[in-house]
This record gives sequence, C-alpha cells and structure tokens, in this order.
Amino acid sequence: MSQSSSTPKTPAHVPEGASFLVRLDPLECARKILIPGHRFKPFHSSRISIPRLELRLPGALSLPKKNIVLPYKEILRFFSLLSAMDLLDVLEEMHPGNIPSDFDQAGQAFDRLMRLSVFDLEPLFPAPIQKGSYVRISVQNYHKGIFTAAPLTPEEASRLDREPWFRAMDRAFAKAFDELKFPRRNDTILSLVYRYGGKDLYANPAADLIDYLDAKRAAEVICFGGENLIWKKGADPEHIVLSDLDAFGTGNRKPRKTTQKGSLKTRLNHFFDNYEFAFTADEIKALMFDMAYRDTTLQDLWDRFFDFSPQWSVYPEAAEELADLLAHYGKEVLEDYHPDLDSFGPMRAALVDIYADYIAWLRQLDTRLRSPEDIPLEPFTQLANLISSITQFMLSMNNPAKKRIPAPLEPDALDQFFETADSFRQAITELQEEIEARALRH
Repeated sequence: MSQSSSTPKTPAHVPEGASFLVRLDPLECARKILIPGHRFKPFHSSRISIPRLELRLPGALSLPKKNIVLPYKEILRFFSLLSAMDLLDVLEEMHPGNIPSDFDQAGQAFDRLMRLSVFDLEPLFPAPIQKGSYVRISVQNYHKGIFTAAPLTPEEASRLDREPWFRAMDRAFAKAFDELKFPRRNDTILSLVYRYGGKDLYANPAADLIDYLDAKRAAEVICFGGENLIWKKGADPEHIVLSDLDAFGTGNRKPRKTTQKGSLKTRLNHFFDNYEFAFTADEIKALMFDMAYRDTTLQDLWDRFFDFSPQWSVYPEAAEELADLLAHYGKEVLEDYHPDLDSFGPMRAALVDIYADYIAWLRQLDTRLRSPEDIPLEPFTQLANLISSITQFMLSMNNPAKKRIPAPLEPDALDQFFETADSFRQAITELQEEIEARALRH
C-alpha cells in the first residue's frame, strides 16, 4: 500500500460501546497514562502540567478533572514517556479465532485515551486489580473523551486464555521483552513498537511480534496533532508517520517538511518545533551575536550546541537543512552587527558559556542515566529555573547598538555582573553534583 495524499481527517464516528482490553502489569507502573497534547521546551520549563481526562467507571465515583504536574525530564523523550507507562493495548472485543473488523476504531479510541490523559485506575475500581489482570475500557462518547472501565470477569479471562490468537500474541510479547531487554514495567512500548516501525528501530528483534500483529492491523495509521486525533488511510505498514510527538527515540516519526514560507526566523522556529529542538530563533540570534563578538565561526557554534544532538541519528538529513538555515539566518541578523558597538559582548559571552556547559552536561548525564525517573525533581527544578533565568537575561541583550558606540558600562557594574554570573555558575555546579550523586547512585 502507498500512503494516501489526502488530508488527514477526524473520524466521522467511533461507535459507543466499542470496547478493548488493557493489561495492567504491574499495577505500580500502570497508574499513569500520559502524553502531553501540547509542545514543551526542555531546558526552559522544569515541569509540565497535563490535563486529566474524565474517566467514568461503573460503581465508582468520577475522577475529577484536574492537572497533574510532572518533571519534564520524565517526558523528554517518547521512549522515556512510554517507559513511564505499563498499560498494554491487547486488542478490541474478544472474538474466538479472529480480529473484529472494527479493531482499528477501537484501537484509535484507546490511543486517544492514552495520549490525552493522565489518570489513576486503581482507586476508582470497587475491587482491587491484580497484577497482570485485564481491564475492559469502553467508548461512551469518543469526541468528549468519556470512557468506562471495568475489570474482566474470571469467565472472560478464562476464555481469553483458551483462544489461540491471544496465546500467540502473549507469547510474542514475552519473547520480544526478552530480546529487547526491556524491564517488565515497559509493557506499553511493545504495543506501540509494532505500530510505529519497530522493525527499523530495533533491528527486528521483535519480528515475531511485529509480523503477527502486522498481518492483522488495520490500514489506518494514527497521527497526532495537538488535541485532536487524526489519521491517514492507506498507510504502508513499513512507513509509519507520527506527528506532534517527540523525535527522540521513536526512530520512525517523519517530521513535517519545514516550511519554505515566511521569514528566516519563522522557518527556523518551525524547524526547531518540527524536530523537537529546545531552541528558539531568538536564542540563536543571541548565539550569533556571541559568535561574531568573539570572532568565531558558525562551525564553532554548531560544535557547541548541535554537534551531538540525538536527532541526527534519527534524521541525518535534517542536519544539512539546519546548517543551511543557520547560515542564512546568521547573514541576516549579523548584517548590521559591529562588535565594537556591542557593549553587551562580555556579559553575553559569560552567559552563553554557562548555557553551553549546561547543555553539554545534560546530554552527558542522559547517557549515564538508567532511567529518567532517577532524576531528583527538586534540585532539577531549581537547576532548570536557573538556566531559564540565564537564557532570559541573554535574550535581553539581543539589541546591540548599530550606529554609534554606546556609553561604556561602569566598571563596578561589570564587576557586579561577573560576580552574579560566578554565583550562578557555582549554584549550577552544586545542583549538578547533587543531581548526579542522587541519580547515578544505583
């Protein structure tokens, strides 16, 4: 099949009462279901507020709508995000020996539930849920996001165990877990690997699982755009397209082509947004001024801020696109720039150094972490707030003089600034040491 060129559309109807199963294994990690429906900026915001979904359960009180605040590091990557969940999409209504024709609709409804919500299951059920048990979630009103959930009866569970297709799928998942060396709490990732190109991403260690499920998967592929679920018909199973999700770790998400319209600033911001870079064009402008002030090159800027970006291992072609954008944007912002008119130069340089060191430290820490959950929230929040203050201060220097030499800063003012910068650097170092000591102690 080739991918349709038609515009993705919201489904006309997902029938009320469509149901599917979710396995809780283990419950401790199954309570959170999350994917943010909005963009976030790593390095700039330390916590993300995600709206809860109203979940109505038979024999239990409705879950009140409220926000839950999570450390952004927990959802910095799609891979890590999946690791935070442990709900396994098992399929829709159980029919002996086959997959029902409306599986695609039920699966899409489940994915919407999964991605637009954070909710706790256990407190809402009248009876405790056992580890490894299954829960049936039914669609009540798809467009309003209202679902019901109830544990399977022992009779239903027993019937599941007797169905050949279910046993085959369960064995495939178990084998894939072993081959991929995933901790058992990462069950959910396998439910998405088969949809989103697991063959390419994992060099086919989960082939049994993927082959089994590919043969029964509907031809519609889920894409995400903000709050609304959209999908494209006729997608080739080998070329899955995700939109508006983190580029880190998925391996098969195809970003939208960067727009060629608008100003260079608009195009650059679109690129960063599209490939999930934690930069803005205004920050690049500050880095460009610093580059020109120090009389260094664009290659030096690239080496400090972009050389080891994880996006390049997933989208190597994007590196050339960014390099081209930076070259043109640099010519634009530096057209009237004169280093001898830039009284902000020494101060900006100190802040840029702190920012570059922080990004290098964060990437280095990420390679040593066993899990994002090991990051201690309190010191990391303090660190992110410090970095945010520094970048905002850096952006305030984005308007150097263009025509006449400004009055030089008083020596006392410069000394006070550098003392402040040194105190920032010391505070950052102490927080980094605390974070490393606590996050890497295992």
